[in-house]
Amino acid sequence: MKQIWKQTGRCRAGEWWLVLALLAVTSSLSHAQFSFFKSKGHAPEELRQAIPWGPGCMVFTPKGDCIVSCHQFFDPPPPWRVVILKKGSDQWEPYPTEGMNNGTLAPQLNLDAVLGLAIDADGVLWMLDNGRRNEVPPKVVAWDTVKNTFKKVVDLTAAVRSTSFLCNIVVDPNEPFLYISDPANGADAALIVVDLNTNLARRLFEGDYHVRPSQGVDLVVQGQPVEVRRPDGFTVRPLGGLNPIAIDPKGRWLFFGPMNGRNLYRIETKYLRDIAISPQEIVERIETYSIKPVTDSIAVDSRGTVYFADIGQNTIGYVSEDDKKKEYHLLVNPPDPRLLWPGGLFLDNNGMLNLFSKQLHLTPLYNGGKSSVVGPFPIFRIRPVSSGMFWK
Repeated sequence: MKQIWKQTGRCRAGEWWLVLALLAVTSSLSHAQFSFFKSKGHAPEELRQAIPWGPGCMVFTPKGDCIVSCHQFFDPPPPWRVVILKKGSDQWEPYPTEGMNNGTLAPQLNLDAVLGLAIDADGVLWMLDNGRRNEVPPKVVAWDTVKNTFKKVVDLTAAVRSTSFLCNIVVDPNEPFLYISDPANGADAALIVVDLNTNLARRLFEGDYHVRPSQGVDLVVQGQPVEVRRPDGFTVRPLGGLNPIAIDPKGRWLFFGPMNGRNLYRIETKYLRDIAISPQEIVERIETYSIKPVTDSIAVDSRGTVYFADIGQNTIGYVSEDDKKKEYHLLVNPPDPRLLWPGGLFLDNNGMLNLFSKQLHLTPLYNGGKSSVVGPFPIFRIRPVSSGMFWK
């Protein structure tokens, strides 16, 4: 494993600031529900049990258990990589096992730096491990949450670059495929498509404008541009490439875009799965769907409405498929000051939109080397857009 990884030319520890300055994380969909909420229109309702450690992504199992990845940017670092809050419990625990979280198992099973999470209709949890804590090979680890058994590991070494920082993952609801976002350093951002029949991963759109960040689209939180202090003392404003991705419940469309970008794009998944089509021909199939805010988390409901974690405005926005103009609207209006860097968007079985507040701009990377984070991290649920009443 070490020899294979060495050949990929990954970043040395001293180069971490450059990679990390360009990135943030993650989003995912789910097929489950929580029973602790009471809905009041589009006002966020807070779950009684908050997340103890800085979150990266969140899903729910078919049984209603909440699973959260712990983001590697927080200081002190979270003790676990992935945690679970079982339905009816008040205790967060390492998941799937303590051994996978503390690095005492075989290398291919140990979890190093999990951000993206996805769960399929059968209850299989797909954990995206970018390997950037300890510079180990990136992989996807699948775990059956129903049978509580290991499923498989997919090695992503062949599909990454030295600058890769894998963020989000979605699972195709109909075909044996995974789709993964890699912001990389912006210029070499890409989408990774994984065929689960062969475990082969294909890197697409690398460096294309659809996945590169846009100059001048700054990350602004609480009215202040987010900046990263470099080792030489100078500050830079991070620009994140392809990060938010989501697939519609029917599996027809993959929605995506750069974190720091003005547009949301989509492509029919059938083109991503067809290896007979050249990469350039696939790029030509991309459609511009709508404008978007600076975001690292999106979700799509059964009516095609796309929801955005609007980091800069402390709110959730949306674009309706029913709107021919594809105008951007606020779901939470006025914005909610509790939504400090909202993320982790997913839709449960009741069609409710769930998310958390993760305060990523207050971590040392984005906050002059010191942490101003105040935990725990609340979870919210919001009633989504009502069906068929806005545009005719």
